[in-house]
Amino acid sequence: MEVECWRDTVSAESQKLELLRLKVAMLVRGVVLPSSESRGREGGAGPTLGRYFLLEGDSVVNAPVRSGEAVERFGALKIEALGDDEYLVPGFGRGGQVVRAVSYPEFQKESLPDGTPVSHVALVHGVDSLATTIVQHCDYFTQGKECKFCTIPLSLKLGRTVLRKDPEQLLAVLRAAEREGRASNLTLTIGSQAGPDRGITEYVEFVSYLRKHTRIPICVQIEPPKPLSQLDALRDAGVDSVGIHIETFEDDLREKYCPGKFAHASLADYLACWRHAVDLFGPGQVSTFILLGFGEDLQRLRMELKRCIDIGVIPVLVPFRPNPGSHLEDFLPSYIGKEEQIVDLYIDCADLLHQRGLNPFKHHAGCVRCGGCTALKEAYTYVTGTEITSSDSSSEEEPRIIEFTEADAPELAELIRLVWSQASEYTSEWRRKRCLNSDQIKEEMHSGYHYFGARQEGRITGFYKASLTPEGLLGEHQTVHPDFRHQGLVRAMYRQFLIYAWKHKAASNYCNILVSQRSMCQLVESLGFKPEGLPYEQSPGMLVQLYRRPSSKTLPDFLS
Repeated sequence: MEVECWRDTVSAESQKLELLRLKVAMLVRGVVLPSSESRGREGGAGPTLGRYFLLEGDSVVNAPVRSGEAVERFGALKIEALGDDEYLVPGFGRGGQVVRAVSYPEFQKESLPDGTPVSHVALVHGVDSLATTIVQHCDYFTQGKECKFCTIPLSLKLGRTVLRKDPEQLLAVLRAAEREGRASNLTLTIGSQAGPDRGITEYVEFVSYLRKHTRIPICVQIEPPKPLSQLDALRDAGVDSVGIHIETFEDDLREKYCPGKFAHASLADYLACWRHAVDLFGPGQVSTFILLGFGEDLQRLRMELKRCIDIGVIPVLVPFRPNPGSHLEDFLPSYIGKEEQIVDLYIDCADLLHQRGLNPFKHHAGCVRCGGCTALKEAYTYVTGTEITSSDSSSEEEPRIIEFTEADAPELAELIRLVWSQASEYTSEWRRKRCLNSDQIKEEMHSGYHYFGARQEGRITGFYKASLTPEGLLGEHQTVHPDFRHQGLVRAMYRQFLIYAWKHKAASNYCNILVSQRSMCQLVESLGFKPEGLPYEQSPGMLVQLYRRPSSKTLPDFLS
């Protein structure tokens, strides 16, 4: 089926708004999948029965999979399978929008040496966010005060997890996920525990063990402990980010839908806890879930969002998903039919974050980092424009690009393995070609390839390779660490690419870009590259566009 590439004719701002609307629609309405497709995870504390899809660029969505009466009740999007894990979402752009299903991790089909299925220990959320509930029990269920939307006991009842996770087993699963390129950060959750620390003791045990073996960014989710000083133990153990989820700001809604949490901590308690957590972990490293769809007052919500953001907390706006097996499985959320209001709310929230200097792309680990259940990142991109630096400031110093040597080959190979093993927008054949080992990188350096990139925070964060040919300077194999995307590194490498060609009197700069990567096409076009000829298959099933920029005798002003 041929789909018209409408994005070529609309502005970047319009594309970003359309992406935001698409993601909100998929979160609110959900999708109908062919019967052969998996419906996603059943049970657990968060949104269930979802399927992850890649949208434009790095955007990912955890779309609810609707079936039965829910299809009509929610107005679910009936997406069409195109083959190769691609689907057409109708009603967006001209002829629909193509999305790609995120592949299921192979390691999750395996078992540990003791026979425990890997999927019972931890699961990948989004593309590369590993998550687990370290204690699959919430004391509020014992008291009859459980959150009405929660299904934390269900996955245990269905035999799909274990009651208590073991730190050594979790580390083994983490290593397996890393080998497959599916773990850039780790989220630990827990059912509310009976003691005053609400589970901090269990978290500290886990994190302290993990920190002996890994520096992966870790987020934990916790209720306000009493006293608040107990949060200090999480920071001291090595936690990077925390989620302290109030769920909703309105007391009548909290009491109705979260009776246990409502009785444990007031709004004032949460505000105090957020302030202390921000002091410990820093602005932008504390988050709170705000569920949408309980009939909340949107005007009041906006005021509370500002108060929350002013403290330094990122509110994770999530359209509530009625989970099968919960008290609210037949609940009809108030957001149905109000998508534009939800889009406006996201934009307002992103604008407040921007004004406060909080960048969701800089969140180290957890739900903000994954971004699958919220359209916050897409709204932030729309509000701030295409170039999002680490501090969201155009005056921030650009990453310094250097040339790597053979001594850097092992680290370059490790970055390649991390990034290219999960680059699902490319064909599997092409990914295999790109996954070079240390010796192959050294051979390429000997044969004339130059590896350029950046070191930030003590590690290689990105690179590309260049080679001088009779046609000019060819740039390829661009690779950026997931932690350092959207921070100006790609633009810095392209600028250096142009400067190197000018210094060596190359006839031109040229490179191939996937036609689906519109944001990258826009970037090179802004630097003076022009498409040459028609798109072609660089590898079977992989359509690319050749871009070229003739060199000039003098260095352009924007490069000096």
